[in-house]
Amino acid sequence: MLKLLKNEGFASIVEVIVASVIFVITALGAFSSIAMMRSQGGGSTEALEAVYAGKFVMDDLRAQVYGNLWAGGVLSPTGNPYTQSVTVGAKTYTVTYNMVDVPGHNYGAYSLLRRMDMQVTY
Repeated sequence: MLKLLKNEGFASIVEVIVASVIFVITALGAFSSIAMMRSQGGGSTEALEAVYAGKFVMDDLRAQVYGNLWAGGVLSPTGNPYTQSVTVGAKTYTVTYNMVDVPGHNYGAYSLLRRMDMQVTY
């Protein structure tokens, strides 16, 4: 039996080269797919941290709604945007927001509803 394998040979050099080329092409495709998924995951982490930075600013302002800053201060619609720096993890995000009165919702000289336009730069 040993003599039979020796005469026929296990595989020719052409078969080995073809199998190697198929393996290399398959491995490159798999590794490039993994590399593309890793780079996209990093961007979503930054975007999620930016959302947390904006939520932190909104929670801080929500605590001041019933305070004395409704008619003046950071909750008043001055037309000028307010800017705050928020650090989440190891990165600092710039949160810019502007308060705008909602038309048709007034009580005398005071606005009852306000809208906040926010932009987080990362």
